[in-house]
Amino acid sequence: MSKNVIISVYDKKDLDIISKYLIEKNYTIYSTGGTSDFLKKNNIPHIEISKYTKQKEILGGRVKTLHPKIFGGLLGTKSANHQKELQSEKIVNFDILIVNLYPFQETIKNTTKTNEIIEMIDIGGHSLIRAAIKNYTKTIPVVSPNDYQQIIRKIPKSNLERKKYAIRALQHVTEYDIAI
Repeated sequence: MSKNVIISVYDKKDLDIISKYLIEKNYTIYSTGGTSDFLKKNNIPHIEISKYTKQKEILGGRVKTLHPKIFGGLLGTKSANHQKELQSEKIVNFDILIVNLYPFQETIKNTTKTNEIIEMIDIGGHSLIRAAIKNYTKTIPVVSPNDYQQIIRKIPKSNLERKKYAIRALQHVTEYDIAI
């Protein structure tokens, strides 16, 4: 079975390092707009999510990843029924999700302009993280560049190791929601 990762990040710190490592480990990378541009500039092979879903990004980038082919691949379990349905719908399984959210807290420190603040409320990234948290036994949520070296040292295999990433991801989105 192929290994797949979604990478959709605002903070590109060490993105080249983790991406090249995942390519070495035979992962197929799927990515969105700005992340895809970064990967192209760094000659890192990937598939643009819009090409995979056959749905272009809309509303000025507000909607990129909210699609059944993305969420099916994140939420489908290893059960035979789920795998059969994913296969019939031509949906890939996602093993890792690397997402970091728009810098909402930083934005509110730097501006009082309501329209700028509202644009920094992340919807898609937040939803992706939630899906990976729910299905952490199959999809590892990685929400910080600070975790890349840990992933490079050892991609978590056990549910206990995976759960630690899910807990960090849940803490991350909770803090994000509180800030909003």
